[in-house]
Amino acid sequence: MKEERKGVIALAILRQMKIAEGIRLNPANMKRGLGNLSKEINIPLEELTEFAREETQRLVDECFRK
Repeated sequence: MKEERKGVIALAILRQMKIAEGIRLNPANMKRGLGNLSKEINIPLEELTEFAREETQRLVDECFRK
């Protein structure tokens, strides 16, 4: 399986999990959680923050579209 396809699948799983679990919008916890995750998965905090911001906004927008 190609890496691009794996990424598509992983993103679909993440989105479905967040829809099921919900998102907590506590700034302090979000920053701490992203910082810890950044270190654990070796992704720069700036990239991880940008990804989280975009995905959170997409989920909020989707929620209000329905």
